[in-house]
Amino acid sequence: MTPRVHLVVTSALLGGAGMAFISGSLEAWAVDTFGKANLKELFSSMGTLKNVGGVVASILAGALVKYLGLKWPLLVSGILSVLSTVILLSLKNNRGHPEGRTIIRKNLQMFKDARFSTLVLVILLVSSMLSVFFVIWPLTLKDAGLYESLFGIVYFLLMTSMAVGSYLARRVSNEINGMRTSLLGSAAITLTIAFLLKVSPTKLTAVFILGFRVILEILIGAYYVFIAHLRNSVIPSKIRASAISMISLMNSGVEMVILPLFLALGDLSLKWVICSTLLVSGVLVFELWKTMYIQTFD
Repeated sequence: MTPRVHLVVTSALLGGAGMAFISGSLEAWAVDTFGKANLKELFSSMGTLKNVGGVVASILAGALVKYLGLKWPLLVSGILSVLSTVILLSLKNNRGHPEGRTIIRKNLQMFKDARFSTLVLVILLVSSMLSVFFVIWPLTLKDAGLYESLFGIVYFLLMTSMAVGSYLARRVSNEINGMRTSLLGSAAITLTIAFLLKVSPTKLTAVFILGFRVILEILIGAYYVFIAHLRNSVIPSKIRASAISMISLMNSGVEMVILPLFLALGDLSLKWVICSTLLVSGVLVFELWKTMYIQTFD
């Protein structure tokens, strides 16, 4: 095993360990600390700053790759992930529910709640789509003729667009309508990209696809705010952190299965069609969830 492989494995271990603690815990702590009154603004600020951090990291990673090689950004990302966990563990415990032995059972019992299980299904469908095009967007632009030397700038642009979407989400008066718009808009864009790839893969097509990708990232940034708001509204405080972590774990498991299957399927246009299909399925399940949600409060 070469030193470079050691660094990759080490960074993956550090990053995974760090994310295992952060995933779900920070959102749950924030909701319990600040309450539900300003939930949308809270998640908008968190999402915006997280994506701004991604913008800064993209610049830093580019500099490290250029001057020190690819291995150092991987290791630095793992160390920063663990550092985030250390900061999280230093936060004051505001829960007061020492029920460790029953927490897993309570999480599983949440699936008896149709609102919870339906919302989890929406998350899994959309997450499957996100995991796919996070991998295939560079292949798509390259196939359409965009110069590889521009990919760094494109990544910076896309991360900035996601930050803008997270910020704009707070301006939406109704998060349920905002969620629907994000999903429908994303479905239309992914289907349009599939059409452009199939009909005319040229450099002009690459420009159009890039434009649609920017809009798509804005919608994704808003989606993360809306889904965080809705998810934390459904899950009770006692098990919020562990339940959200469980959902994240399920997402990872689905992605591990789905992503290799997608990469083995047909051409790029077909992959984008399937992304659109998953989003439409997510819309249909979300409409079912919305009906349950409204009936609960009537």
